[in-house]
Amino acid sequence: MPEPTKKTISYVSTAHSYLSSLNLENLFTYSRERNMANCIDGILLFSEGNFFQIIEGERNKVNQLYARIEKDHRHHNLIKFIDKPTRTLHFSEYDCLFATAKKNHNSYEELCQFIELEKSNAPKEFVKYEYLIHNFLK
Repeated sequence: MPEPTKKTISYVSTAHSYLSSLNLENLFTYSRERNMANCIDGILLFSEGNFFQIIEGERNKVNQLYARIEKDHRHHNLIKFIDKPTRTLHFSEYDCLFATAKKNHNSYEELCQFIELEKSNAPKEFVKYEYLIHNFLK
């Protein structure tokens, strides 16, 4: 079977304190538009001064995006906890939400399904970041 051409990366990071609500709103709008144009799926959440993001798509595009994310001055303390090839994308549309994923929104269901799949596929790895994910879902 050929190697998957798609990839998933997930990370958390700490926003710099100088980011205002307007800066965040602009970041979320820009991220959504750019990632949709590049066929990047996933979710970007912000809560209590921290970002949580899952990005999925064509391997090279995801790698390029993550390289830009690593250099982005608007956040620090990046912790990547998923970096793997995948055959299946879990998010139907790239979505940026403030604070937490809304329970009546498609992205919330997709995120819950993704979490359950990660938990069953790699339980030992999942334990390392389960607490972080659930803090964003409160």
